[in-house]
Amino acid sequence: MVKKYFIICFLSLLTQGLMAQNIDQFSISLNSEAIGLPFTNYAPIHPGAELSGTFRTIEKDKSFRYLNLKAGFFYHRRLETAIYLGGEYQYSHRLLQDKLSLDVPVGLGYLHSFYPGELYEQNSEGGFEVVNQFGRPHLYLNLGAGFTNTGSD
Repeated sequence: MVKKYFIICFLSLLTQGLMAQNIDQFSISLNSEAIGLPFTNYAPIHPGAELSGTFRTIEKDKSFRYLNLKAGFFYHRRLETAIYLGGEYQYSHRLLQDKLSLDVPVGLGYLHSFYPGELYEQNSEGGFEVVNQFGRPHLYLNLGAGFTNTGSD
């Protein structure tokens, strides 16, 4: 049931977001959710996907500014399944005669996660019973830095 709810929510967010605005750039990424240091574990795979669109680009002499919207999900069989939606502002400063840019994205979003098993609650007689799962809401913040090759030779 959680998987069906998750897929329906994700598809509805996707279709509403794509038809509401003009998109300057669009990307799709497939990923694997992992807990640990990057590049230290490659298996098992916990699949996920993210759709990202740039809805506004502001170009100045020495910089670009982007307003992005991201929606995605991941499935981790033992930890949690989650869907998320977030906005991002990215500042990109041109370097090296406009052939390289320093990128600094900052974003804020909403993530809703579901535990993959049954949840139990103690009743008034001291026993335990299965309870409905509505998931857990989370607020997330992203901050990054990177470089982009903007030149063409």
